[in-house]
Amino acid sequence: MEATRRYNLGARFAARQTVASVESRVRSLRPADLRYQRATYVDGAGQACESTAQGAVLDVSEDLRSGVWKVVQVIEDGVYPDATAKKPELRDKFYREFQRLPGERVDAFKIRFDKAITQLRAVGVNFEDEDLAYFFKGRLNLSNARVEMLDTATGPDPTYTKLASETLRLFRRLHQVEAAGQDRFGDRRAQPAFARRPAAQPSAGATRGDVLAVAPSRSMSAPTGVERDVPRPT
Repeated sequence: MEATRRYNLGARFAARQTVASVESRVRSLRPADLRYQRATYVDGAGQACESTAQGAVLDVSEDLRSGVWKVVQVIEDGVYPDATAKKPELRDKFYREFQRLPGERVDAFKIRFDKAITQLRAVGVNFEDEDLAYFFKGRLNLSNARVEMLDTATGPDPTYTKLASETLRLFRRLHQVEAAGQDRFGDRRAQPAFARRPAAQPSAGATRGDVLAVAPSRSMSAPTGVERDVPRPT
């Protein structure tokens, strides 16, 4: 994808459309509008500036597929003339797939998150503030140690604005740590509540085979280097 900065990927994608109805729709797009999205930065006053300027903050992340997505959006508008027809697709994508990718900047993830919420609201899916905070924290893909660090900084039941602000403050270089493979907090990820289930317990009078069948594996039940004795019925 890095090479696509040298040519207009979106325009090439539009030119490859051969279906008459699709071709007529994408022809309305100007090639200049299909170029990739360059990263933009703002200073403390909110004014546009260079990335090397002192105090520069990322405003819009670079998106090499920006032009392609514009073409896809035009095609989707033809397939889904009614915006609410996209509701199941957007909702399923958010609930089942949406999360911060390994090595993705936290600020870039927040931009994606806010965009997804805006799209859902446009089709009638609304969230309370506490739900926004819950989903944002759950989709950050943080280790257990970092979740505890974030909880300490925000306190109980933070607003979405407070949670997002503390996340950007604490983990602004997390993508660099992940890319370098030098994560001192390890790779253990926090599991959503519905994924944590108590281990099954053997009933009274169970045989040794029954006990072994319900006993949790060593890798799941104890940290590395710690073993648990399998209980034997008396």
